[in-house]
Amino acid sequence: MTAKIEKDIKEKIIIRDSDIRRLNFYVTHMKDKNKLFDFYSLTNTCESINRNLSIVYEEIIKRKEFVDEMRAACNKVILPKKEFNWIKINDRNCFWAWLMIKDIRSELLPFHTNELYSSSPILYDKLPINQIPTNTKERYKAIIDFFDILRIDIQIVRNYFYNLKIRLRQIYQFSTSFNWLKKEDKEQCKWAWEYIKRSGIIINNEKILIPFSKKEMYFTIIAAFDSWPVLDVEKELFLIKMRKAWSQKKYRDDVSDKKLLNTYISKEAKKKLDIMTKINKKKINEIIELMIDNEYDKYQ
Repeated sequence: MTAKIEKDIKEKIIIRDSDIRRLNFYVTHMKDKNKLFDFYSLTNTCESINRNLSIVYEEIIKRKEFVDEMRAACNKVILPKKEFNWIKINDRNCFWAWLMIKDIRSELLPFHTNELYSSSPILYDKLPINQIPTNTKERYKAIIDFFDILRIDIQIVRNYFYNLKIRLRQIYQFSTSFNWLKKEDKEQCKWAWEYIKRSGIIINNEKILIPFSKKEMYFTIIAAFDSWPVLDVEKELFLIKMRKAWSQKKYRDDVSDKKLLNTYISKEAKKKLDIMTKINKKKINEIIELMIDNEYDKYQ
């Protein structure tokens, strides 16, 4: 072997990856394939990996064979991060995708948990990853960790993601259904969450659908609805009832400190009252209360 060829081979077998996921794979792969790596301080840095490779495989050709095989194995199971972008793009996508992945019971990644897999243990629960993420960032990381640890063929993962995206398009038929719910309104979100819980739609996910903050309560409400496995027509009916229940509650709260005033006034007085409400941009009851307050003050 000439010096030039040997130099070219050495260049090709040097690990220069900056992706921590690939570096983690290399470390695990090296220890799985050759127990000699267990005797050295092997960490997920290029420097450590290259140093250990040169120690265990002093012969260039054997080192090249090992590195080529390791890279090929990595390419087969570590899905490029850009292919997770559709999950990362917003909180709703990420929460729903995490709930779907949380229920996977086979490395074949069936889109639906049918009778064949229903009795199998949930894969996610057996893995050393965050079991109850508290926000979108943690859920996104947990999803990536799930696939990286299982090392499922990326073609199977891509097919699974394809099916998830199709289902997600169906879910987004209800994309504006919660526009009336304001994420910054703590009391409204609290009411909506209690309504969701009483309805029973989270009965299968009540141990993992836990809002850890005011912001998370809003996303948990929508995630519970999105992951509810019923027909769209049933979801539509539920939304109508929920929105109606909120309107009724809001009305009751608005009139809780008010009394009904049943009386008659002249047409001319009513006309003047209408003009006053228009000029002051207030409701009739507000104008009446204002006049009463002003008149009452004269007697104090």
